[in-house]
Amino acid sequence: MKMRHFIVIVLVNAAIAAPAVSQVMPAPETQNGIAFVTGGVGRDAAEAFRAAASDFNLRATFSGPGGAFLAKVKVELKDAQGKTLVTTTTQGPFFFAKVPPGTYDLTASLRDQTAQRRLVVRADSAATTDVTFNVPVGTK
Repeated sequence: MKMRHFIVIVLVNAAIAAPAVSQVMPAPETQNGIAFVTGGVGRDAAEAFRAAASDFNLRATFSGPGGAFLAKVKVELKDAQGKTLVTTTTQGPFFFAKVPPGTYDLTASLRDQTAQRRLVVRADSAATTDVTFNVPVGTK
């Protein structure tokens, strides 16, 4: 009887731990002293990004019509003096960065569309933006 309870406890613990393992964030990349991550494709990855959002103080989400998430967005982040800090292509709908307080210009491009956002990061708060592109989603 005790062995049966032990097996049930082990199985319950494994079921609880499994989602945490599947929600691993990608390792941050660094350019010009700025750590950043991109990704979030799939439910588990998107949940992992949402859970980690508070670790980053500059956050952008990219979507298409109807809120469909987009990947392969070209992102350029510049400081207030126009110095390029990060240039990357997203691996999912999220771009999260850790930056010093200040003003930043984010340029996001997908196909023939470009969006620009000015973001102000304060010591006590993050800057977030949602960028929606008018592109067909789910077609080849």
